[in-house]
Amino acid sequence: MSVTYENIGGFGNKLRISNGIVNVDVSTDFGPNILNFSFVGKEGFFFNDEEMKLKNTNPDLEKMYGIKGAFWDNYGGHRLWESPERKVRTVIPTNEKVEVEKTPMGAIFKTNPMPWVNTQHETEVVLREGKAEVEIYHRITNRNAWAIELAPWAITVMKHGGLEVMPVPKEQTGLLPNTAISLWPYTKLNDKRYYFGENYIMLKPDSNAPKSTKIGIMQKEGKAYYFINNMLFEKQFAFEADKTYPDFGMNFETYTDKTILECETVAPLTKIDCGETACHSEVWKLYDNVEMPEMGDEEKTEKILSSLK
Repeated sequence: MSVTYENIGGFGNKLRISNGIVNVDVSTDFGPNILNFSFVGKEGFFFNDEEMKLKNTNPDLEKMYGIKGAFWDNYGGHRLWESPERKVRTVIPTNEKVEVEKTPMGAIFKTNPMPWVNTQHETEVVLREGKAEVEIYHRITNRNAWAIELAPWAITVMKHGGLEVMPVPKEQTGLLPNTAISLWPYTKLNDKRYYFGENYIMLKPDSNAPKSTKIGIMQKEGKAYYFINNMLFEKQFAFEADKTYPDFGMNFETYTDKTILECETVAPLTKIDCGETACHSEVWKLYDNVEMPEMGDEEKTEKILSSLK
């Protein structure tokens, strides 16, 4: 396998990793955030916060972490967080340079231990030979002197203009339910950005929508899709039935507001002792020349997705 590396600037410094079919650009000045996943020579579809619109300058951050001028920015792209969501655990400044280790098939990006919570984040990118596919490994290591419980939480921030599609679980469980959905206080089920169908749930971001919305799904199939710019992004992830997940058992969550759409996967809650590591992985696939179906057109959606198998 041939992997090439290129240091590029722009929105901070980035390392570009390529297998000749797709590029993966990862920030080295902050994060780490995967800022781009695209076909070689084509534009990506991840949102990048180059204008710092999502910067959080809450003065509590400075007090909380003891860092003068502390701020948190979404930055966009793909990031690793910690669930369950709490301000002291999740909204941690990630504004320092990251350590980079090149590997035969990609690279590993590692932070210093996070202030306050003393966890160390690591994101590994592994390109697949001859394919528009990449494996992403997320690792959180406990650097405290005591055990902690958390779930690695992988968040991909998309540009507006696309359509997110989530398969409805089809497991036959007789008289028992076969999945669950979680709602947040600001979520309205009559929100026109959603379509709840027989085979798919769809979410279409809208820059004119007045409020944010978020739902979680117990997604046993372990797949979610985002159609945009005649391309299709597929995210694959695991569901472990014997494990406990955050947010009432959710392993997949999605959020959108006036600016972004987040496609999120969550690992099971894991108790990790001092020096131990919790892991969570995803597989990303990218398809070109794929027509985006209309919102609610399940027949066309099924035809498109079936053709990819």
